[in-house]
Amino acid sequence: MTGTPLGEPGSGQHILHLVSSGAATSRADLVRELGLAPSTVSLRVQELVDAGLLTESGEGASRGGRRPRLL
Repeated sequence: MTGTPLGEPGSGQHILHLVSSGAATSRADLVRELGLAPSTVSLRVQELVDAGLLTESGEGASRGGRRPRLL
């Protein structure tokens, strides 16, 4: 069995690729891009933050509801 170069959808490597490419700039963007539950995305992002591989850099503009935290 072979994986894709980005790993499984929602893997740390896939999340880092989406953020570095600009395809996702917040956890909410990752939820939309990956089709995963917000709790799953939040857990994976927090693991990357804890490992020092990703940082949250403030809040973005609100589109209604809570302001997104930018990655």
